[in-house]
Amino acid sequence: MRTFWTSVQSLSSGKVVTRPQKDFALLHRYTIMTAEFDELFSIGSIEAEYLALLRSRHDFLRNRPRILPGSDRIDIDLFHRNRMRSFSAIHRKIMGSKSNNTPCRYTFSAFLEREVPKPESTKIRTISISTISDTIVQRLLQKHIEPAVESRLCQSAYGFRKRRTAHHAVYKVREHLNGGLNFVFEADIQEFFDKIDRKSLVVMVNDLEIDIRAKHLIYRFLHSDRVLPVHVAEDRNRAGRTVAYTITKRSSGVPQGGVLSGMLTNLYLSKFDKILSAYMGYVRYADDFVVCCSSPEQVEEVRSLVTKSLAELKLALHPTKTSQPTQMESRSVEFLGFEIAREKLSVRKKNISRFKKRISLVISSHKGCDHNVFKLNRLLRRLRYKVCGPTNEELDRTSFGDRPILKYRRCWIGFFRIVSDIQQMKQLDRWICASVSKYAWMKLGMRIKRADIRKRGLPSLVNILFRSRKINKQETKLQCSILSRYPFSS
Repeated sequence: MRTFWTSVQSLSSGKVVTRPQKDFALLHRYTIMTAEFDELFSIGSIEAEYLALLRSRHDFLRNRPRILPGSDRIDIDLFHRNRMRSFSAIHRKIMGSKSNNTPCRYTFSAFLEREVPKPESTKIRTISISTISDTIVQRLLQKHIEPAVESRLCQSAYGFRKRRTAHHAVYKVREHLNGGLNFVFEADIQEFFDKIDRKSLVVMVNDLEIDIRAKHLIYRFLHSDRVLPVHVAEDRNRAGRTVAYTITKRSSGVPQGGVLSGMLTNLYLSKFDKILSAYMGYVRYADDFVVCCSSPEQVEEVRSLVTKSLAELKLALHPTKTSQPTQMESRSVEFLGFEIAREKLSVRKKNISRFKKRISLVISSHKGCDHNVFKLNRLLRRLRYKVCGPTNEELDRTSFGDRPILKYRRCWIGFFRIVSDIQQMKQLDRWICASVSKYAWMKLGMRIKRADIRKRGLPSLVNILFRSRKINKQETKLQCSILSRYPFSS
């Protein structure tokens, strides 16, 4: 059996170092070790990536990084105290020892899985949480393999890529609709992350011209263990001494929520994208895609081609999220939380309803101090963070030198800032003010008007919408480019 461990010395002599490891499907087709990889995983680069992780996960409301501990139970405070020891361990294990013929000894810890209910559904989405060390390694590994993966992707794929955001995908769909492609085929891949065939993905990774140690790491990432949600719940309910988690083998799929998962899924669907790119109206973002066609017959042709192509990848269409062919004159297209029509771009009704539920939950569960004025100001501050995100002054504290960061990037209005339906935003803004006024009167005995709400720190949605467009006039073109440069220490 061909093994996946080889060394530089054994390749030069024509020998293969045999170990009791699983076959890695011709892992060493391109067996190269680059100086770029050595520099990327140097201790200084690992430390810089850790600082970048802290700034990207900064919680402005608590004024501290918000990083959940993984299966090793090491939280951010404990990791930060022993960070240099961890950086040295990562560097030593990844670089390996040439004298012992071990090019890479780093292994990923088990992913801690948590169940998150899907919106507007009774189903559960499983999110995988990695340890802090594994997160740093994934971020660095993503930088190394990104050029090789990008060279294999098509222009119609927009998810998990630089300079190709959800806004670009929405604009592209609208461009196809205005170009006369009136018949739309909307589809979703069923259980995409859980159904990916790892053997086929390993073969695709093997064809990439990347460092041999990166291939080792990707293989171990794909075959990493997991801690099931039921075992996590049992551990939380267990009283007394802390014990190790119960580890379970991962039989299929990739960890959903991992830093590398998005790029690897794009690589897995690269062949599918090339087949569908024959149709000009094809746009894909992660596992959601839309094909704008010129006739109902073309839609049926696309449906049969999609079903056949996904079957070759051992995937299938979602039965309920795949729509029947409809003409655009009769309705709008729902894609990535937006309602896309020829005349306007608005927020999807389900997203509006979901947003109202979150705002109502914040208001109903608010507990502040005994002083009514302070209690109201605290509520408005929480709502401002929920709707508008951090202020410009708070964002500027995490910017470094000539590397600016995006305004309104992590908030509701920041994502939906490209909508053109201003009337919808005005109605939502009036509803928020009415909910706050009702809370102030029923709970605090205070009468408060819309002007008072503005003075106390909760701005208008419409004003924030126009302000974000004015500050970032060309942000839709440069958004991912800026994010790719942020946040590194200068």
